[in-house]
Amino acid sequence: MMNPNVGLGTKAIHAGNVKDTQYGALTTPIYQTSTFVFDSCEQGGRRFAGQEGGYIYTRLGNPTVSVLENKVAALECGEACVAAASGMGAISSALWTIAGAGKHIVADGTLYGCTFALLNHGMSKFGVSVKFVDFADLAAVKAALTSAGLDASAFAVAQTSDAAVEKTAESLDCDVVIVGAGGAGLTAAAQAAENGAKVIVVEKMPIVGGNSLKATGGMNAADTKYQEALGITDSGVDEFIEDTMNGGHQINDRSLVTVMAEESSDAVDWLDAIGAPLPKVAATGGTTHKYLHEPEDGSAVGSYLVEKLNAQAEKLGVQIMLNTEATEILTENGAAVGIKAESKEHNYTIHAKSVILATGGFGANFDLMASFNPALANAVTTNHAGATGDGILMAEAIGADTVDMDQIQLHPTVYQETGLLVSESVRSMGGILVNAEGKRFCNDLATRDAVSNAELEQPGAYAYIIFDQRIVDDLKSCQKYIKNGLTVSADNYEDLAKAMGLEGDAIQNFVDTMDTWNAAVAAGEDKEFGRNNGMDADLSTAPYYAIKIAPGIHHTMGGLKINTDAEVLDTQGNAIPGLYAAGETTGGVHGGNRIG
Repeated sequence: MMNPNVGLGTKAIHAGNVKDTQYGALTTPIYQTSTFVFDSCEQGGRRFAGQEGGYIYTRLGNPTVSVLENKVAALECGEACVAAASGMGAISSALWTIAGAGKHIVADGTLYGCTFALLNHGMSKFGVSVKFVDFADLAAVKAALTSAGLDASAFAVAQTSDAAVEKTAESLDCDVVIVGAGGAGLTAAAQAAENGAKVIVVEKMPIVGGNSLKATGGMNAADTKYQEALGITDSGVDEFIEDTMNGGHQINDRSLVTVMAEESSDAVDWLDAIGAPLPKVAATGGTTHKYLHEPEDGSAVGSYLVEKLNAQAEKLGVQIMLNTEATEILTENGAAVGIKAESKEHNYTIHAKSVILATGGFGANFDLMASFNPALANAVTTNHAGATGDGILMAEAIGADTVDMDQIQLHPTVYQETGLLVSESVRSMGGILVNAEGKRFCNDLATRDAVSNAELEQPGAYAYIIFDQRIVDDLKSCQKYIKNGLTVSADNYEDLAKAMGLEGDAIQNFVDTMDTWNAAVAAGEDKEFGRNNGMDADLSTAPYYAIKIAPGIHHTMGGLKINTDAEVLDTQGNAIPGLYAAGETTGGVHGGNRIG
């Protein structure tokens, strides 16, 4: 996500633009061409087969359209945008994305003629059932939904007017109330429900997932059955503890790190038990060992886990209240006994025996971050809009202590136009970073802060992440980057350098850099920068890809101070009865830098 503090005018002019390496034009030209040239018949075949990014035919994709889509995504603070050539193109794309044989659509009979024809004549030929009713007749709408086998009450919409809606008070009771439905919150909900608790989760956003939806790498764990099956014997709990402490510059709370490492294999086993196995294991930035556990098919780990966790929570009867924002922690005799929350229609008082705060960090709260580091006021962030530190602020209001709040991590590989994080897995699988001179400049898989700082010292304070078709085939996130137009590609190193906009000596530098790197992989030794992980395979499988990246705000290591039972501590070091915290809401685990 681009920094919302950047004005619309700036975004409208600069967002999404691709550097014109031939003439130096500030804005992208209008490419009035129907077809595009391929370097070879083989390249054309790969592009038509969807195996390689690039342009084929203007109606399928055009550089000008790609810039428009990236610009609109930035203006709307989204991750991606799809532009259509016409209204019917947009409507058809939207409908066919969600509809298929056996699906049911209830539509207003007064729809525009072409849309009506598409629904009435086109989609019905493919097994889609369409029922037209008068949407002004709510009884008819309800009957149509019911006849399609749907619960009409789920589609009920409150009547609105220009006047403010008077909220009704509602009181709820449960054993555990959880604030936040990201990875930590859903995990806590599912496990509490497994133990027989009545659980309510409140989430201020309209969907579950939080920042977890943006995670594309994997989950660190040690002494797992998957490591054992792969013959990985040097990446145990002790190594995990020391790598985490060293990565965090030794300001972490060792007791918390120890609990995390010792119980990490149990977490992997539990995920396996609910149908969310993570059998692939790789190295990650800042470690010399292989802890990073990933889905078998190369899917982004965050959305994969959120789907599984949400299904498990729902299966166990957890009540998840979306669009509902917690505003206050209720206390009685110094103990947390519930929360206050509000939605559009209701003011909730939720009484509970325990309160778990899982609202994430504050990587989208620029005012709060700038209070600790003013230089971050105009930075790009990878965080979703809801990561504003709500749980931390609510707990502070009842006397909770915080730790390491000034420790805010930059991630080195962020696509600046949209704030999209380019996964660390790209480098874990062998990708490298080069600067505008075509040269590597650091250990590409050092800790995130070290790589980010090195990047900021390069000409223009940016770099390129380089990967090949081997990595694309194994990592679905790379396929997403290609589809969304983030990459440039070529069949050889020299042409890739030119596609990146490198000029003069930088082109040959880049070719030499690639040859040197491949030789280092073959020898098993990076003499230039001492990289010792993510070197299982070289970058020799054409085509080759590059994405222009720079550092962006990624993770806030600071948060609520907790003990090894995840109890929130007050400013005197005492546990606040009934109050717990999980995930990025907490501080102390990662110290000055998070690995993986």
